[in-house]
Amino acid sequence: MSRFRPTLTVVVLAVSVCVNILLAWRVRSLSGKSVVVDYSRSAKPTVLYIFTPTCVWCRRNLRNLRELAKGISRQYTVVGVSLTREGLGDYVASSGFPAEIVADIPPSVVMDYRLGGTPQTIVVSGAGRVLKNWRGAYGGRVKAEVEGFFGVRLPDDVGGKR
Repeated sequence: MSRFRPTLTVVVLAVSVCVNILLAWRVRSLSGKSVVVDYSRSAKPTVLYIFTPTCVWCRRNLRNLRELAKGISRQYTVVGVSLTREGLGDYVASSGFPAEIVADIPPSVVMDYRLGGTPQTIVVSGAGRVLKNWRGAYGGRVKAEVEGFFGVRLPDDVGGKR
């Protein structure tokens, strides 16, 4: 006779909840509407580009981001993730940002994905698994790794040394 182990059940339930949080998280779009980022809705992996409107390196990296988004749009869904709404409207109006932008990220998602320094680029599979995570603008080693992973050529080496 097998014995029921409530501890195992609780662990499995907790893991399931964590996976669901990672697979779909609710944020607000620029229009203020609630949006769910759900990796399983698309067969394509998702590229999350984390930035803040006041980040100098994010602005310097914008030309590379535009080229990357153009080069991978058929294989990946690109989503801009702003860590703040401060100055976001002006930034979007002046930057020609090449992807949908979301903001108001739940603190649990910020912690789970270890978001903080910007820019940061995260590639997430349709199953919600983080495939790659680059911190910093596309210069030096980061630029070479991004180009190699996606098979695209980026125009600028933003402040990095090889």
